[in-house]
Amino acid sequence: MEGIPPEGLSAPLPWRSAEGALTATKRYRCLSIPFLLSLVAASAGCGPSSADKAVISVRDSAGITVIDNAVGDSLGAAILRLEVRNRIGVVEGDEPFIFSSIVGAGRLRDGSVVVGDARTREIRVFDSLGRHVRSFGGSGGGPGEFSQLSSMSVSAGDTVIAWDVRTRRQTMFLQDGTVVKSIPLQKVRGFILDMERLVSGDQIATTMVLGRGRPPQLNQEPGIILDSIAIIHLDSVGNFRDTLAVLAHNERAHVSSVGSGAVSQASIARPFGFRTHLVVKDSMVVFGPNTRYEVFFLQPGAGLGKVVRSSIRPGTITQAELGRVTDHLRKTVGESPIASNLAEVVFDIAPPPEKKPAFGALKVTNSGGLWVGRYHYFTDSISVWDVFDEGGRYVGYVRSPTGLEILEIDADYLVGVRKDDFDVPFVYVFTLIPGELN
Repeated sequence: MEGIPPEGLSAPLPWRSAEGALTATKRYRCLSIPFLLSLVAASAGCGPSSADKAVISVRDSAGITVIDNAVGDSLGAAILRLEVRNRIGVVEGDEPFIFSSIVGAGRLRDGSVVVGDARTREIRVFDSLGRHVRSFGGSGGGPGEFSQLSSMSVSAGDTVIAWDVRTRRQTMFLQDGTVVKSIPLQKVRGFILDMERLVSGDQIATTMVLGRGRPPQLNQEPGIILDSIAIIHLDSVGNFRDTLAVLAHNERAHVSSVGSGAVSQASIARPFGFRTHLVVKDSMVVFGPNTRYEVFFLQPGAGLGKVVRSSIRPGTITQAELGRVTDHLRKTVGESPIASNLAEVVFDIAPPPEKKPAFGALKVTNSGGLWVGRYHYFTDSISVWDVFDEGGRYVGYVRSPTGLEILEIDADYLVGVRKDDFDVPFVYVFTLIPGELN
């Protein structure tokens, strides 16, 4: 089988050095692409002005475009505001409007909205006024059916793309529910987190590689596990083409023990820990480690094309924030003794850093712009987004409603999901209204 390289032949890049390098695996051979770049130095002559506008430097380094954005400490100008155009969903009422677990939503060219719901394994279409038009999919193993609908998106040409993580099958639909293509992925090894389609028709599969740094045996001291992801390039029918990169992905605090002949273990994401954020959009794979404000644009078949950097500095972690995180973990880790103990000792296992991660989320707009979410431990509380244009230049910020998960951004609209006080999800379509830069 082709897919990720055998264990030990391609270690993931930890992204801990001051200067980054991308490990690109080429048929089990590793190529390092050093960037040898530096941030714009802040000085009286070239730093942010009193108006807090960005000083932007664009340069070429070995064929890679590097955009350094020297930005003031204040937020600067809000360039857009969000106004609700439509809200779809009800707490009680007609079944098509009741959502449980939304795994994707997007807008078609006629203004219709497509929503994927994991509980019913359905894809539902609503017109521009929010009226239900049709549903398709459903539970099953036949064409156009799902065993576990795990993601859904809308690509160019109004093609609806859905991923079934259990059957490892991607299905493409027309908006009327007609199945266009079904692609089984049985030859790619590893747990496939997601499948995304490029504008060329090729596919990008993201697979999880568990346990980098896993303790070699059970019943030992608690420790940190660094999981990795492999970014795999496939052709239009799912045949392997290349492994683009193997990246360190996220840290977990882990404990395990053996007692009475049984193995007990528990792990949680390390609070304020390392994470690589990843987005696949159109012809690009966009990613960045949260250890510094640096985002990479990789084009399959062409290599690294652009690096976007910002001088925006991460905030300091307060004792009050550490207390809120501990309280949250106590409520959410589970009832087993080992999990409960992990919630109490997580900061002993993994002491928090002084500073927060550089950022907390990445979104790529339909036109190729970049939104970078300011870090918040509770990801659904990210509400401030730094906005960069298609060229990677900082243009200002946007505030989104707290709790809004952004799923699609276009020039004049935004689609997202937000839960009410009873944890019921609703789909929102916002109009993006331009503001003025200061």
